[in-house]
Amino acid sequence: MRKRAKILVLLAIVFSLIVSSVVMGEDGKEFVTNGDFTKIGANGMPNGWSVGGWINDGYTSIAEYDELNGCVCIVNNSDNDFRLYQDISVKKNSFYLISCDVKTSNIVGAGGANISVINSFAGSESLKGTNSEWTTLSFYGKTAARQTKLTLAVRLGGYGATCSGEAWFDNASVRLVDEVPEGAAVLDLSSDEYEGNLSSGETENKKGTFESGQIYAWALLLAVVFVVIYRNTVMRETLEIEKSSHDGTVVAGIIFVAFVMRLVLAVATTGYEADINCFTAWGRRMVNKGTLFYSDPEYFCDYPPLYMCILGLMSLLTHLFESFLGASQGISNLFVKLPAILADMALVFMVYKFAEDRLKPSVKWVTVFVAAFNPVFFHESSIWGQIDQLLTVLLFCSMLLLIKRRYIIAGVVYGLAISLKPQAFIVGPILAAAYIYDVFEAGRQSKKELKTTLIKTVCAVAAAVLVIAVIWLPFAVNAVDSGSETGVLGWIVGKYINSAQGYKYATIEAYNAFGIFGLNWTDASETAFIFSHGTWGVIGIITSVVFAVILYVRGRNGKDREESRNALFLCAAVLVSGIFMFGHYMHERYLFPAIVFILMAFIAHSDRRLFIAFCWLSVSMLMNVLGAYIVPNAERGSLYQTLITITGIIGISGYVFLCHTAADILVRKRFHGIHKARE
Repeated sequence: MRKRAKILVLLAIVFSLIVSSVVMGEDGKEFVTNGDFTKIGANGMPNGWSVGGWINDGYTSIAEYDELNGCVCIVNNSDNDFRLYQDISVKKNSFYLISCDVKTSNIVGAGGANISVINSFAGSESLKGTNSEWTTLSFYGKTAARQTKLTLAVRLGGYGATCSGEAWFDNASVRLVDEVPEGAAVLDLSSDEYEGNLSSGETENKKGTFESGQIYAWALLLAVVFVVIYRNTVMRETLEIEKSSHDGTVVAGIIFVAFVMRLVLAVATTGYEADINCFTAWGRRMVNKGTLFYSDPEYFCDYPPLYMCILGLMSLLTHLFESFLGASQGISNLFVKLPAILADMALVFMVYKFAEDRLKPSVKWVTVFVAAFNPVFFHESSIWGQIDQLLTVLLFCSMLLLIKRRYIIAGVVYGLAISLKPQAFIVGPILAAAYIYDVFEAGRQSKKELKTTLIKTVCAVAAAVLVIAVIWLPFAVNAVDSGSETGVLGWIVGKYINSAQGYKYATIEAYNAFGIFGLNWTDASETAFIFSHGTWGVIGIITSVVFAVILYVRGRNGKDREESRNALFLCAAVLVSGIFMFGHYMHERYLFPAIVFILMAFIAHSDRRLFIAFCWLSVSMLMNVLGAYIVPNAERGSLYQTLITITGIIGISGYVFLCHTAADILVRKRFHGIHKARE
């Protein structure tokens, strides 16, 4: 008996030693292959490493083995985000120490040299300037419950943070650790999140080979559909549909069909991966860390807090549904896109209500139909996954409330729009003009009206500021607590400025005047025709603002004072489309609010030329977003520039037509009308 007991004890000890040796063997194990870059392949590059970046043209950036220093070197001759990367097998739900030795020379720009994990937000600090001595960059991270792989990158640049210069990397390392030192930050290495250090210009979405004919075909098809609709409804004054008590049921049916169609598309399509994965990651961060993550200077997030709150809610709903249905990329994509889809449906309903007593029934249903099934609308929400619909809903509501003299509530809604997306500032000048005009108009009536309107206007501004402050404060306080030297107000203003100037290019996939001249993704500081592209953009923006404000003032001088207030929609459309066509820093989606405002102006003024302008710019924007969405960077050559040029010419000519029509309606008071709704 004792002998058996001794044998059992001995076996237990041996087993314990074996287990301990396995565990100890894993702890501290190096997971990187050729991390010292000493094993060189026939191509002259380190074995086990791949090379890639935002711009891969062979001369903007190069990566090479530095024999003198026995390391790898990355050179960015101009602003870029370039890297060497390697896939690494890792353990689930485990802690890792990731590090690399770095030297730099003359690194200039928003980014710097760093080590990071692709498809996650995990990365070290970025080393900038010149550092002639080796500096060790490191961070701790934790893998997800089902994660078995990560992609490590030593890189020069970052997401929305390109740079130029040289960097040397050595001793790249990923080591398993049992625990993390007390107080050390632990970053999320989840590989299904999009990395915070990739450039948004980099589309690693492989959506198939680009065929420009497909985009032209879709645009032509849409144009033909619009022509058929226009000739058979808007132009045919004899066509009439009687008002019905079942109109509510009909619009509900249209919205239901459009909603289901968008849900199917949302689940079936990945979306624009850079945006979708960023949104997914930010939502998870909101759930896991609350507002704390937003103030991390090393963490990329360029959307205001209101959208972070929405993403946090969507992340919770995703987790709830996945707990019942199992993890699914389709479910995750659906909930990220859901806010924009719901906003899309809200726009359809708003179009219906706005047109209900303004247009004859046949034309009313046409406007509802084009809002529900315009491919530009559902591509933005259910395929791309962007939130321009959410912004447009808030801006439209703010303008409608202002038209109805609900000044303070209009200010509240505009504050929400600014807290959702910085592009809300684009319509700021025309809203300011409307408020100021109302103050002067009230002054012509009586001192009492002047006082009342002025107080309401001041309160509207205060309400907008208060809304912004309430939404931002929980996020801003964390920034101040973490050492921000500018204070709460300075930090908030800085976030908006950084967001507006995050991509300092003449145009970022916007097929506008800059795009026509081949300046897509061209540094805005470069000079052309006396001034820099940025200066020309400022001139274009100022000119667009002045023209839109003059149109608005002239439009308000009509005989029907109340009806003239609707000039706000048309002037907002002229303003937004003008800034898109001639301003710098424009993205492909910034035209969307203008298209909706044109449709609302068509309803308000009943001028069929505005329906033509709506169709015209819808075709232009469809070509733009399809080109930006489906064309991989590697295939953006002469055919792509031809697409940009043709689309830009179509868009600018549509803008000119819109301006001519707006001047005819608001200044000359001439209308090419359609019948109003029956009394």
